[in-house]
Order: sequence, then C-alpha cells, then structure tokens
Amino acid sequence: MKAKFYKDLRKSYIFYLFIAPAMFYFLVFIVYPLIQGLLMSFQNFGLLGSKGYIGFENYRKLFNDPFFYQTILNTLIVTVGIVAGSVRGN
Repeated sequence: MKAKFYKDLRKSYIFYLFIAPAMFYFLVFIVYPLIQGLLMSFQNFGLLGSKGYIGFENYRKLFNDPFFYQTILNTLIVTVGIVAGSVRGN
C-alpha cells in the first residue's frame, strides 16, 4: 500500500509543483489572516497590540449594540437591491 502511494506521488509530482504556488497564496493570504482575525476577536486589541485575553466580551458588546442589527438589515437591503437590479430578464 505504501509503495503504491509513493509510486503515484512520483508520477504526479508535476501536478503538485503546479498547484504549490496557488496553495501558498491561499494559505498566506487567506487562511493565516482568517485565523489571526479569529484569535484577535477574543482579545482586547489596541494600536500597540494585544492587551490580554477577554473571551467572548467583544461578542457580547457586538450583539448588545442596536446599531449592529441596523447595519445587518441595511446590508441585506443593499445586497438584495444590487442583485435584483443586476439580474436581467430574457
């Protein structure tokens, strides 16, 4: 089983060489910032960096803010308007 895996890997190494730059781009510019943003959301973060872990306090503030819900509603209205305005009937 192991020998077959290495044999197949040797046959398709060109494929992996071609896909490596795209995977590198995806990991560096998409996955890493996404994980960093998630970790930052659980910290008290300022201009000079993290001031410590605060858990879900940022999310409590977010969901208790009345402007958050208004912003979500406005975003949905604009999105529906853009999609409806850009769909052409035949």
